[in-house]
Amino acid sequence: MQEYKIVFTGNMGAGKTTAIGMLSDIEVLSTDVTNTAQHENSKSLTTVGIDYGRLTLSDDLSLSIYGTPGQERFQFMWKIAAKGALGVIVLIDSTAKNALHDMNMYVDFYKNEGIDVIVVGVTHTDHSSSLPFEIFIDSVSNTDYVLPVFAIDARDRNDILFITEVLIAEIEASL
Repeated sequence: MQEYKIVFTGNMGAGKTTAIGMLSDIEVLSTDVTNTAQHENSKSLTTVGIDYGRLTLSDDLSLSIYGTPGQERFQFMWKIAAKGALGVIVLIDSTAKNALHDMNMYVDFYKNEGIDVIVVGVTHTDHSSSLPFEIFIDSVSNTDYVLPVFAIDARDRNDILFITEVLIAEIEASL
């Protein structure tokens, strides 16, 4: 059986742990603790380690799914998660204060780690305080990168399966 390692990364509150939970066949190994950075995001729990899940797609293919903490102070964990990864899904909370900056920072970080297969999922687009989705597409269009960008709901398994299938197609096209 072939196994692909993929990483879910992105800013705090974007839905990384939730997305992994939507996909995983096993109980997710989660590293959530009480959020002490309420000034950054009002969610009650936040990830401080690397989350892990697993998904068997067929008799021939399974995914090892890793999730990173969103805060920049945990960049050393982003590097650990990136080792051996074939692709990255960047989830961005569109209501975050620096959402565009965050998206570009995560994409640049993983590109610099040698990972060229990246898909962006923009979350919370249904909130009144979110940036317009088109701004994220325009931001990627103004770079040298060619990346698929989708508006998704991290709580919707179909959305997460879709964005993961896009990532897998991109991985297989790059092999």
